[in-house]
Amino acid sequence: MKVERVLCVLLLCLLPIYATDTIPIGMFRTECQDRHFWLSVKSSLLGQKFRFDVEDSSGVHTLSGQGAAECGYTMVLDSWGDLVLRASYLACHVDNEKDTAFRLLVWFVNRDVDGEETSYPLQLTCPLRQPWKPREIVCEENYMEVSAMKEVPPANNKGLEWMTPPPVGSGEGLREWRVVFRVPGDQQGSDGSPYMKEKTLPVEMAHLLGYHINTTETRVLLRCAYGSRLAYILQEKGIEVEVVSATILYKHHWTLIRVDTSVACTTNKASMDGKHVLWRFPKVLSPLVQPPFRDRGLRVGVEGRYLSDCVARQRGYDIQEQDGAVEIRIPFGAEGGYIKSQVVDGQYSQSYFIDLFYMHQWEDSQWAHTEYRSFRPLSIIHLPQTPILINETNPSEGQFSVSLGLFPPDVSLSNITVGDQSMAEQVGVYLSQVPFPNGTHAYLLKTPFSHRLVSQKVISGRGTGGTVWQ
Repeated sequence: MKVERVLCVLLLCLLPIYATDTIPIGMFRTECQDRHFWLSVKSSLLGQKFRFDVEDSSGVHTLSGQGAAECGYTMVLDSWGDLVLRASYLACHVDNEKDTAFRLLVWFVNRDVDGEETSYPLQLTCPLRQPWKPREIVCEENYMEVSAMKEVPPANNKGLEWMTPPPVGSGEGLREWRVVFRVPGDQQGSDGSPYMKEKTLPVEMAHLLGYHINTTETRVLLRCAYGSRLAYILQEKGIEVEVVSATILYKHHWTLIRVDTSVACTTNKASMDGKHVLWRFPKVLSPLVQPPFRDRGLRVGVEGRYLSDCVARQRGYDIQEQDGAVEIRIPFGAEGGYIKSQVVDGQYSQSYFIDLFYMHQWEDSQWAHTEYRSFRPLSIIHLPQTPILINETNPSEGQFSVSLGLFPPDVSLSNITVGDQSMAEQVGVYLSQVPFPNGTHAYLLKTPFSHRLVSQKVISGRGTGGTVWQ
């Protein structure tokens, strides 16, 4: 799927409340992804404190915490330490032109150690490259979002129109809407599953409970942070899934319109399976599917970019279905991720981070097409590693030759100690770094047999004899 790079347009009417500076070259990068604005700030630019503000016709709004999640914004530090902002096209404060073109004015605000703030304005503009599907679901790192096609049935009579689904920002129309939430009750049904009880709320009440409900030109939207008041947890194929089961009700020409805005996202973390990072998720999420289910394929990507099947195979990524669950296996340290080395309790260890996402499409009896996206940073922390020690000594050369590796780029050798002797202080000890094409390296240590740290022992036996250096 094509990713369009967007240049930051800086010819803006700057607000007087901000002290702006020249945009530093190469410090910001922006892209249009499937349904997201994507903005990255280089780690070298980040000050003592920093934040993102967004501006619309009503003013400037600071993005933080729960409010950012409910509004459709995700702010994270990626594997390289760069600051990343992802914003849904349907997020608050986005200038939405008929659900086909989207603009967002972002201010990156940097504060130095003296408390002085410098702000950089970035105008993000993205066209819609792929048409909206009847239902689209996003599982972000900090929120869940579902948008569905807004159905307006034809009017058979010229009667009084009770309410038309209003455009975004029309609070008067939304005030009449109702949301029906379904949550597990105390009783169980005949099949042993919990009986679902309903709670009907006006939209204003749902907003107070942390649910952002809105409508655009063509879509009805529900978004919430994880752990919301009316969410519940269930097990699917042994995997924990957080669910918000909701239906939005509105009327048009005396016809009651029901829009299913249920959303479900997995909450499990990655694990190690041998030498692979393993992430599992259910192929079918029962709260979102009305049988029969027809699979329309799954694609995997890293850092917002889809990978072709060929590239995924080259990197060693393996995607399989096992007992109703999809399993993604990624070799520890594979390309696309980032390795960080540590020493924990005297043991050399590595951590591996990879920003994975996938897009799954399917059909069922309720929705002609569902497009489901899940963004999940996977990490394996402090996995002990034993460096490989290889004795390459050839006695005819008159020296010891030992290699130690393999190490990622963030490891540098500062000293080797033999007994109580520091090898770095010894004349005649040769230490070199051996690089490899994949970016890793090893260290090669050479010491002549004649070195004063090397002891000699003469051995003799029945018909044999010789000298041992150690």
